[in-house]
Amino acid sequence: MPDDDPKQKIGQLLKELNVVDDQQLDLALDEQKRTRERLGSVLIKMGFLTSEDLDYLLARQYNVPFISLEQYRLDPKVVRLIPEKYCRQHKVIAVQRQDNLLTVAMANPHDFVVVNELSFIVGMKVAPVVSAEISILKALDAMMQAEEEGEAEAPDWEAELLSTEEVDIEIIQSDEEPSDIEDIIASSQDAPIVRLVNMILLAALDKQATHVHIEPLMEKLRIRLRIDGILAELATPPKRYHVNIVNRLKILSSLDITKHNIPQENYFQVRSRGRFVDVKVAAFPTRYGESVVLSLHTQFQKTLALDSLGMRTEVLQELKRLISRKRGFLLVVGPNNSGKTSTIYAALSYLNSPERSLYTLENPIKNLIEGIFQGQPDEKVGLSYPEGVRAVLVQDPDVLMLGDMNFEKAIGHALQASLSNTMVLGRLNYNDSAGAILHLLDMGLPPFLISQAITAVLSQRLVRRICPSCSESYIPPKKIIEEARKFVDAEEITFHRGGGCRDCGLTGYLGYVGIFELALLNEEIRHRILERASRKALSEAIRRKGTIMLYQDALDKVIRGVTTYEEILSIADLEAVRNPQQS
Repeated sequence: MPDDDPKQKIGQLLKELNVVDDQQLDLALDEQKRTRERLGSVLIKMGFLTSEDLDYLLARQYNVPFISLEQYRLDPKVVRLIPEKYCRQHKVIAVQRQDNLLTVAMANPHDFVVVNELSFIVGMKVAPVVSAEISILKALDAMMQAEEEGEAEAPDWEAELLSTEEVDIEIIQSDEEPSDIEDIIASSQDAPIVRLVNMILLAALDKQATHVHIEPLMEKLRIRLRIDGILAELATPPKRYHVNIVNRLKILSSLDITKHNIPQENYFQVRSRGRFVDVKVAAFPTRYGESVVLSLHTQFQKTLALDSLGMRTEVLQELKRLISRKRGFLLVVGPNNSGKTSTIYAALSYLNSPERSLYTLENPIKNLIEGIFQGQPDEKVGLSYPEGVRAVLVQDPDVLMLGDMNFEKAIGHALQASLSNTMVLGRLNYNDSAGAILHLLDMGLPPFLISQAITAVLSQRLVRRICPSCSESYIPPKKIIEEARKFVDAEEITFHRGGGCRDCGLTGYLGYVGIFELALLNEEIRHRILERASRKALSEAIRRKGTIMLYQDALDKVIRGVTTYEEILSIADLEAVRNPQQS
């Protein structure tokens, strides 16, 4: 349905909001008469309006919610619920399904004839939202193009299971297997199951996934991959394969396949096309069977350089100076998947030289680097983590990296070594600098030892980078500008976002960058540690030192167009860092 008297509706809103003037509107109306397109699409093509502006105007016009398709990651299975021909004819696209409700973006959400037809086509209730016609057609084009390109790569799982062709992957399996349950082992090692597990692993490696989720639902088995932090469905094999897939993974990782009601975890290793990959298997009992999550880590991965992590120049130079000292203790902290390992290995690579002796102790070894002596504790043979730390220190290391900071005795050894002739790099799962120090105190370590040994604490997070191919600038709301000025010294504040393109899969993001807070300990901070001050008092002392705080660094990267404001707010635990007085 065409717009009714568009000059009084969209046109009037445009003038009220000072988006276009009379001359621009008249030019657009003349062009609309010639092309018979919607006025909003004409304004976008003439450069008088952005698609986001049009979405907002349409929402005002129709009094329904709007959705920015350029910022929304569409699910191909949901989009395909409505035939493509119908989508293009009526300018609609399905964006989300929840139970029996389908959310559909429409250029005209008041076309109730189309709404009723859609409800009949999909057999569900339809919730219309508004989006610009040009955005809907652009999203359809991108989705269909991506599907055409992916058809040749997508495996036919049922056909693959019947194939006898070898999968290019080798399982480096532990020799330990239960010996009294031959039937279960035999069924778990049938050729189709072995092939299916191998193909799942190979698909995860090829797509550079960090995790594989094997999830039993009520009537089906779902397998998803986490790629760039987002879960995407890989396959839905028949539910009857579930138990044997789980048992196969348990056998590979030396877990007990007779126990289904307790969580279990262990490792195995695979090799494919010259890559060695550690696979952590974590099984968890659920209502419909055991859910299994595989965490993948490539051993021989390329080590990042310190200069490429995204640190501010002054922070980078200070960090290089600190770790180049003869002695000291750098503690790198952050939650899971915050990039701590990449930072630690980048520091080791920077320090790696014939003049230094470098050792690491972690389980498992995250990355293998030539010239560094890397050890791994093994409780099965009697080498505990504290014993491993003590033994490594006897080797007279110049630099020691610890991958586990949860053993009081081991950390005590390392802290003492950092006071003599060893630079120690430690990794700890904790949200911020003050909390990490208090955590060490809670472990029972002497306050004097902590205050004297620790040189600095580096807190960090990972955020997604804006795709450079579709990056665009915009002026944020006044309230956000006022908040940003509290943390960032900039005359003009302009934010950026990704419009969504083929390079980034319409997400607007491509790759990751770190945000960092390097807290150097001074006399005031050391005094606070000695008196076991509160987290708030420690945080205030760190800020008074002139430390560039996490939220400040995050906002700086937003203003420089590296990431988006929405992305830094999506980090849930950053709120406490943003408002430390509430801690």
